[in-house]
Amino acid sequence: MTEQRPKVWSRRTVMGSGAAALAAAGLAHGPQALAQRSGTGSGGIGGGGIAKWAGGQATFSLFAARLTLPGGKLVFIGRIQWVDPAWQGSGLTLETATISSYLPLPNNARGREIKGTMKVNGSGAAPFVMHAFDNGPPGSGKDAVDLRVGAAALGTPEAGATGTPAAVSYSATATVSAGDIELVTIELPT
Repeated sequence: MTEQRPKVWSRRTVMGSGAAALAAAGLAHGPQALAQRSGTGSGGIGGGGIAKWAGGQATFSLFAARLTLPGGKLVFIGRIQWVDPAWQGSGLTLETATISSYLPLPNNARGREIKGTMKVNGSGAAPFVMHAFDNGPPGSGKDAVDLRVGAAALGTPEAGATGTPAAVSYSATATVSAGDIELVTIELPT
């Protein structure tokens, strides 16, 4: 029997996911459409690698941003993928369905909060909250991530999520042991 290893995402794959998220948001329909829709830009966070905690590990990729469009309208874009191969003995794959909020954390200038919904093993829409921290250079072991999905995101064990089993409750508070999380500035043409 072959041991199944978690997939490690390269920086190129993570940034490619970010570009895909921009395209999915409709911001890559050519220079004229981009110029008509863009504003001054905003900030984001991206990265990926292996997240480890006392009870296990997961591989992840992350890109999330808040863009300011003309007229001050805010648009949240992004993509998160999280794979925990050992969860409940069968594994768990989480992927964003929607990003509804991206904000700086008030108590940490290098931290960001991302909220929305996630597909659980390819289906449903469970609420999630992620806190991601760019606390050091790549490979330093100082970057961190905290992910809560389903009932864990809502803070109540009895809360269910639409399209997913009512028992979905996942949380991980981890250090990025291989990989990186970085804050990014997004400048769009005006």
